[in-house]
Amino acid sequence: MKKVLPSVKKHAPRAYQEISSNRKAKSRWIKSRGLLRDVVEVTADGPSTVAHLDAFAGKMALAAFAELTGRPIELDGTLFTQWYLNVGLSQEAYHNHLSILPSFSKLQQGKMTSDGQFWLHYNTDMKSIIAALIVFHGNLSVMAIASDGEPYKQALVDVLDDISGPNRPGSRLMHPIDLKLDSLRDM
Repeated sequence: MKKVLPSVKKHAPRAYQEISSNRKAKSRWIKSRGLLRDVVEVTADGPSTVAHLDAFAGKMALAAFAELTGRPIELDGTLFTQWYLNVGLSQEAYHNHLSILPSFSKLQQGKMTSDGQFWLHYNTDMKSIIAALIVFHGNLSVMAIASDGEPYKQALVDVLDDISGPNRPGSRLMHPIDLKLDSLRDM
């Protein structure tokens, strides 16, 4: 957290204020790789923090769609994102996601890979729909479903509309054009 906060302070000052003034922070023990670790639990539920995480998840959905289909998504497409911080994605939920996302990828440049930093589990028809679970350092996970194919767009809205929004923190159902990234400058 100490390594990340200076960057957050510089690029998202309101989110930094929400996180650093968080009175809900508390010490807690978690089990990691068979060992108990003392951690500080911070609730990241302020409006600026949520807006930035929603935008980041949306960007990841767009990037995954472009990577897996070989083209950008159409502006009238449908995006569903759900982000989880740290232990917000339980092991059971993680394995349930993996059962429908059999393909795996990582970033690679030459001999260097993103092992231990970035994982992408996905399923796609390689034309007009993708589902992906993107995991960063094990601390931030993004579930993304994106499509601009006619048979899928409305079906996704019908199925996912009930499970997105305020009833499910971290989830968003949107169109690519809804990602108003310019508005984050003021946050």
